[in-house]
Amino acid sequence: MAGSDMAAWRRQNSDAIPMEIRLVDGSVLRGTMMIQREKSLKEVFSSGDPFIEFDCMVNGEIVLGKTAIAVIKQFRKGQPDQMERRAKLLEKSDAFAVLKLQKTADLAKVEQAYQALAKAYDPQAAEGMPTEVAEYMAAMSRRYAAAYSELKLLMAPPPAKAA
Repeated sequence: MAGSDMAAWRRQNSDAIPMEIRLVDGSVLRGTMMIQREKSLKEVFSSGDPFIEFDCMVNGEIVLGKTAIAVIKQFRKGQPDQMERRAKLLEKSDAFAVLKLQKTADLAKVEQAYQALAKAYDPQAAEGMPTEVAEYMAAMSRRYAAAYSELKLLMAPPPAKAA
C-alpha cells in the first residue's frame, strides 16, 4: 500500500480520541489521537512502535516518543444535547441571576460581579483547552457582558435636563 493509501485507510478505520498527555518534563498537551477501532489505548502504547502521532490543539500534528510520556488519559467532550439544554436554560434567566446577584444590588455590586465573572470566563484563558470548553467560555463571557450591559442601562441615572 502506498503512503497516501495507508493514510486514507487509517482515517477510515480509526477514531479521533480526545487525549490529555503529561510529558516527563511536566508539560501537558491536549488534543486528539487516531486509534484504530479494533485496538484499545493500552494496545497502542504496548505495541513495538516507539512513537505516537498526536494532533495537539496548540502545536498541530506532532510525533511523540513514548518514553517522553509520563501519563496519558482520555477526556470526554460534553454531549451536544446536554450543552444545548444548558444553553436554553441559561437563556431563560434574568440579568441579576446571570451575574449571581440579588435584585437589590446596586451598580457598584453589578460592576464587581461582572468583573469577577468576566475574569473567570475570559476566552483567552481557554487557550489550549478542548474546542467545546473554549466555545462555552466565550458564550458565557458574552452572556455576562450582555447581562452587565442590560443592568447598566437600567441603573444608569437619568440624563440631566438642559436648562
